[in-house]
Amino acid sequence: MIEPQRPHPLLGVPAEAVMERISKMIKGSAFTGLVLPLLKEFRPSGDFLAPKMDFFFIVTEGLLNPNRTLHGGAIATIVDELTSMHLTAHILEGSVSVDLHVAYHSGAAAMDTIRLESHVLRTGKRVCFTEAKLYRVKDGALIATALHTKAVVPASKGVLLMSPKL
Repeated sequence: MIEPQRPHPLLGVPAEAVMERISKMIKGSAFTGLVLPLLKEFRPSGDFLAPKMDFFFIVTEGLLNPNRTLHGGAIATIVDELTSMHLTAHILEGSVSVDLHVAYHSGAAAMDTIRLESHVLRTGKRVCFTEAKLYRVKDGALIATALHTKAVVPASKGVLLMSPKL
């Protein structure tokens, strides 16, 4: 996790401000508030400030499709939420999804533990790129891969989430 006193290496703001911003993102979105409770034992692992980090969760009944495997729409939603959460630590402005491409490789059942590997590939002035890979922990099987493109929403649009003067 982030050491509170360490400044963000790129943004020049206190690391605690980054964590506060991520916390506000989680609490401030009704949709995020619906998704995260479905992720049993959800926990980030690693440093939000690093280009790569992992998130772990256990598949619950609410995430299953009629075939009793992890629903593809749930995977896409989880990728959107968690890569956005990770990206939030890397840009000052807000962002909106432009493209989300998910490829499904294998299934996951209820009570399977999943590791989502998030990678912030590039942050630009207008567009950012992230990648996610989901693995079933018990056997390392690749569940899905995703590429998530996000447009940066400038501060002039009224959505500046973190001031560099914090």
